[in-house]
Amino acid sequence: MAWSVLDLSIITDELTKLLTDATELNSPAWGSITPFPVTVSGAMPEADRDSAAGCLLSLYLLHVSQDPYFRNTPVSGPLAQVNRKHPLSLNLYYLLTAFANTLYHHEQQAMSIAMRCFHERAIMQVPPAQAQEYSITMEVETADEMSRLWQALSAPYRLSVVYKVSIVFVSPTEVPLPAAMPPTGIGLAVRPKDSASDVPARIFSAAVRESLAARDGATAAGADNVVTSIVPGLVRPGDDLIVTGDGFDLPAYAKVYLTGPGAVETDITGWRQDHAASTLRVRFPKNLAAVPPTPPPGYYLLALGSDGPKIRTNAAAVAIAARVDTVPTPPGLKADPGTGVYTVQGAGFTAAVTEVHLGAVALVPVAAAPSAGEFQVAPDGTSFAFKAPAALAAGHYYLDIKVNQIRSTPPSWYVVLE
Repeated sequence: MAWSVLDLSIITDELTKLLTDATELNSPAWGSITPFPVTVSGAMPEADRDSAAGCLLSLYLLHVSQDPYFRNTPVSGPLAQVNRKHPLSLNLYYLLTAFANTLYHHEQQAMSIAMRCFHERAIMQVPPAQAQEYSITMEVETADEMSRLWQALSAPYRLSVVYKVSIVFVSPTEVPLPAAMPPTGIGLAVRPKDSASDVPARIFSAAVRESLAARDGATAAGADNVVTSIVPGLVRPGDDLIVTGDGFDLPAYAKVYLTGPGAVETDITGWRQDHAASTLRVRFPKNLAAVPPTPPPGYYLLALGSDGPKIRTNAAAVAIAARVDTVPTPPGLKADPGTGVYTVQGAGFTAAVTEVHLGAVALVPVAAAPSAGEFQVAPDGTSFAFKAPAALAAGHYYLDIKVNQIRSTPPSWYVVLE
């Protein structure tokens, strides 16, 4: 938070102490002048004239204005603040005057010392705990302006000068919000408005979740080159699918069903992880030998209900992608140094519906060991191997894997060609 005070008299006391120290009888500020008693006051010029001993130096706060340059500027971090959290920026105007009745030389000598004191301390340092500062500058006032000022004070015109103290911040009521760390993830939840259902339970939507890993040396300029897509309800074997809705804790909607191609419905209640009222968490088995196993990549419909009698909620679309296991950190895939072959491990790869792109280049599927620009899917669907096209120069190329039109590559994953 910027340096600030709630009590403006603290500033006045700091300035009058400067003058008091400078005019002490043993102060070196006197130089060749013979010292004489000086009383320093923060009151109006005529308030202490009768009671002051010796010469009176008066430093009176006569005017306050808001500093225009800091009026709408955050003074602590990059965040804009509401008024109750934003310190008020002020310029303080002080009238410095001296009075010694008939001893005019005392008045002028005291003013000389005071003006030199402020001139040599034009920047006032705030104590180290706040490590801030404010400036003291003499204002240029004409004789007419000073005359009108003294008329307003209803006091006899005396030797005087106006000083401006800036910038002073008045403490806000509430502590300003500090700047937060840059986000590492973004969450978005959307709930339909006025959604209706013929049954007590209903599904709103399946969550979308994705992660991005930046490669070494990546900058914001390369964000448009990252291969990714947003697919509602995208899951891979081993992922949790989160579905939002209402009435999920009702007994009649305890079972979970997944409907695939050909309207084949599978009871996947065993994958359910909770029984909350408004969220459903379903964990798709990573082990493809599970019963039932995670189905092949494709589009499916998920619903809740029961079979006696048959009741179903509305369905949510689910996209099941092939699983990729070998994503390193940072996310660069390197070839076998002896063969130049890249190998991707995972599950759900089907030769007939698998597509692989390296950058903008589509690799050609083959049944035998791959040559340059080709890829081969293993018979059990747990991996595929490929070689980069011979024409590609060394560098980083994003790897895009689709199975049954569903992208399964983690966004920002790339291949390193050396």
